[in-house]
Amino acid sequence: MSAIGRLLIAAGAAFAVVAAAAVALALNDDRPAPERFVPLRAPVRAPYPGISLRGLVAPWRVALQVGHLHTDQYPPELAHRRTATGASAAGVSEVDVNQAVAEAAAALLRQRDIDVVLLPATVPPEFDADAFVSIHADGGASSGYKVSPPWRASSASRRLSALLREHYGKVTGMREDLNGVTYNMRGYYAFGGRFRHAIAVTTPAAILEMGYLTDPRDRAFLVAHPERAARAIADGVLAFLEERDPLDPTAVIPPAPTVRWPAGRSVPLHAAPTRDSTVRSYVRPTDLLLALGRDGDWYDVRVRGSYPRLRLDPRRRSDEWGAATLTTH
Repeated sequence: MSAIGRLLIAAGAAFAVVAAAAVALALNDDRPAPERFVPLRAPVRAPYPGISLRGLVAPWRVALQVGHLHTDQYPPELAHRRTATGASAAGVSEVDVNQAVAEAAAALLRQRDIDVVLLPATVPPEFDADAFVSIHADGGASSGYKVSPPWRASSASRRLSALLREHYGKVTGMREDLNGVTYNMRGYYAFGGRFRHAIAVTTPAAILEMGYLTDPRDRAFLVAHPERAARAIADGVLAFLEERDPLDPTAVIPPAPTVRWPAGRSVPLHAAPTRDSTVRSYVRPTDLLLALGRDGDWYDVRVRGSYPRLRLDPRRRSDEWGAATLTTH
């Protein structure tokens, strides 16, 4: 071996001894960590989706989206939504109601040491949070509130939606519009998976329609009592976070779609996972059902074959997918 080779080996061995000594010294050193280490309260990216120090040694992060706020600032991929400025009735603008409630809910959550981010209509790419609630008010011929998780909803998203439904009804005293959850609500653009400017798919999410501005009673309540709507949202989010296990990665992973077939000749498709909701149609044994999630004894399904009888929007082509909720018995 050449002299240069022996010199390199010797230098390497010396470095290994020095390194080992440094590791031993560090392990036995009781002095405080130097300031160059990342503070515990700083955001820490999970090594894989679902694991985070938030909720353990850092505050939970909650995102409240003010529906339709600054729609003129949508990025190019969402340019088609720039005219979607929200509902209005009797001089009341939806975005003003949404903002008043969101700001009040944020203040309540911050009192509980929650890290709250108020988002406009544009969501930062792959935005990560421990809960995301998009706050809206509706327009139409109905009344009441409605809450929906994404189509491919993780168990955490379903639980967040369920607790928001429960607390919103209890605090506000409003009726729930069981038949009002639409295909577009379930496929809301800010839910992850379709657009770059959207939340991460592992962020527990729900969209809330607080009431109908076109209904005089709903509108009067939202204008006069935004603090009660805010309290309902804050209570639902806090109840969700109290149950949330920050070390459970499986709760935030959306399920994979599965193919199912009707169990009988005439299986009802409901608008919501309750027998009190409207039966939109009945599926046939030959209809293909793509199940995107399960809620107890109910499946969220898209139906191929019977869509002409499930038509939710007459402008859609008959060969597109339909959507409804299927009970298992």
